[in-house]
Amino acid sequence: MKHFLKYLKTNLYFVLSLFILTASIGVAVFILVEFDLGRRVDQTTVGFIYLGSYEPSEYDGILNQRITQWQDQADFKISYQQYEYSIDINLYELDLEKTVDQIKLDQNNLAYFNISDENKALILSDIETHFTSLLIDDFDIDRFMTDLNNEMQTLINRKIFYLVDYLDESLKDYVIGSYQLSGLSSTLVNQVSSIDAFVISKNARFSLLNTLGTTNLDNEGLSIVASLLQKVTRDAHFEGFIFDPFNNLPSWASPGVNARILKVNGYDFTFYNRFDLDYTVDIEKINETTLLLSLKGYPYRSSYSSTSAVEMIVAYQTIYVENNALTDTTPGVVVTETDTEFIYELEVTPGINGQVIFYYRTFTPLNGTPETVKLYDEAFLPQSRIVEQNIVPKEGA
Repeated sequence: MKHFLKYLKTNLYFVLSLFILTASIGVAVFILVEFDLGRRVDQTTVGFIYLGSYEPSEYDGILNQRITQWQDQADFKISYQQYEYSIDINLYELDLEKTVDQIKLDQNNLAYFNISDENKALILSDIETHFTSLLIDDFDIDRFMTDLNNEMQTLINRKIFYLVDYLDESLKDYVIGSYQLSGLSSTLVNQVSSIDAFVISKNARFSLLNTLGTTNLDNEGLSIVASLLQKVTRDAHFEGFIFDPFNNLPSWASPGVNARILKVNGYDFTFYNRFDLDYTVDIEKINETTLLLSLKGYPYRSSYSSTSAVEMIVAYQTIYVENNALTDTTPGVVVTETDTEFIYELEVTPGINGQVIFYYRTFTPLNGTPETVKLYDEAFLPQSRIVEQNIVPKEGA
């Protein structure tokens, strides 16, 4: 009897387990059939718009609503020299019929747009207003409009187009500024003009010593290049100038054309190019005594001009040196007579006042307000006036 009860109990557990398993499978099958959970999820999209949970008959309404919202919010810009212009993509019209007709299930599809000739002309006119006719005359509008349309088809939220990508490459040789320096020796002219054109790299600090330090130019030749650059770059966008001026100006230098290079001492001429564009410097021989430095690159959207102002005068001193040989017959002598003496004076070296000059740059954005900043200053020490003097007492005085 015990064996029978044990057998019955064991088989009862087995029967119950089998029943529960069968019921679970039945419930699972019911759920799968009833709710269609085994069906593959539809991955149909147009750009970022998911259509997998909608019937094809609903596509028109969903796409029209979502793409209209996207056109109001998307940020499409043209960038040039740190200026950005926002493109009005609402000038494009959604081609809803074509967009829906071209939809393929389980794929990421494109949206299609049309633009009228009138609206295309509006975009070009706006671009010219923001970037000047000088640039837009060499602007490939057709290629730009094609790229703009291609990006819009994907319904991305943000895109920056770089104007330089659509400009004629010849514009990179546009002369932004130039300066001639005369009164040089033929040796210096030949030496400096022999160097190759060099590049001011984008988004980087330029160093004259790093660029030309290994050429055959000596300190004076390098100083001439630095001084020419100093003059030309004042009317450009470069900033953060670091250099040492001459204490005593060489014959070829002048205020504002005065940057001293010393290789051993590390006297350099450096500045920062904040644009994402390279610029080229070319130096050529005009004649046996004259050099021309030209700064070349894509034209400016804004204008840059420089001015200078003497902010401080330091008066010179007069130094008298006794010279008993001076008489009223000495050429150039100045005679001053008092009640007690004759004073004979001969100017040997004229005095020159010292001064501190500030250099300013005015930046005027296109259609914008001018802004003036100080670039740097130069200090010139006074040069003493030296006068030879002979004081002769009057007889009986």
